[in-house]
Amino acid sequence: MNKGWLTFVLSLLQSYYPTSCQTGLDNCILPSSWSGLWFESGVRGAISINTSTMLHKGKCMKQLKHPSQFIFKNSQEGNCLRCLSIHQKHANVLQYKESKCITERKNYKEICRSISVDEPLKSLFRVNASGVDCPIHGTYSFSYSRGHGLCSYPLSSLHQCSDKSRLVFSYQACVDIKGSQSQTEQAHCIADWKEGSTYYFVAQMNSSHVSTVDQESSFRCFVYKEIHTGFLLSQSAE
Repeated sequence: MNKGWLTFVLSLLQSYYPTSCQTGLDNCILPSSWSGLWFESGVRGAISINTSTMLHKGKCMKQLKHPSQFIFKNSQEGNCLRCLSIHQKHANVLQYKESKCITERKNYKEICRSISVDEPLKSLFRVNASGVDCPIHGTYSFSYSRGHGLCSYPLSSLHQCSDKSRLVFSYQACVDIKGSQSQTEQAHCIADWKEGSTYYFVAQMNSSHVSTVDQESSFRCFVYKEIHTGFLLSQSAE
C-alpha cells in the first residue's frame, strides 16, 4: 500500500444495523501466535512464519532481553545479520522496524541500536484471517476526498451488515470533483487496536475493481475518530 489516505466525514443516520557481547537468550523461539501465512506490501507471495523462521528474513538466531527485538540471519543475503523490532498489534497484525543487514562483526545490541527512528514501519496482515466486529456500527452518510476536493453532493453512504465483520461503502460521484466515482466496496474487518489516542482497524476490500485475491490492492488500514455527529475516517491508498 502506498502512502496516501482517503478521508471521510461520516454522519450518523440511524443507530441500527446490526552473553559476552551477544546479549540475549540461549535460543530463539518466535511466539507461536505468529505462526501462519502473512501478507506484506511489496513482497511477492505469502510470507510463512513459524517458531524459528520468517520466510523473507531468514532464521531467528537470538531474542534479546528486550522482548520485541530479534536477530535474524538470512542465507539469501550472504548470511548477514539484521535486527527486527516486532510488535503484535492484534492476532492478525504484526508491525516491525528493522536494521540494515550487517555483515561485519558487531554484537547484537549494536545491531539493534542501529535501527533508525526514521526507518519505515512495516506491517504484516494474516492471510485468510477470521473476521472481527468492525468498530463502526450502524448506518451513515459520508462525504469523501481523494485529494481533489470534498465530494459531498450527493452524499455517499455506509452501513454495517448483519455479519458485523463487514461494512458496505456506497460511493456517489460528484460532477465537479476529479477522482470521485459511483461504486460499492465491501470491507471485511480483520483487526482493530488502539495506539496512544489513535484508533485503527484493518480490512480486506472487495468490489468490482478490487478482489481479495489481489492482496496488494485489497488490504487497507483505517484510522478513525469518533465525533459528535459520527466519525472521521481515513483509509490508506492502493
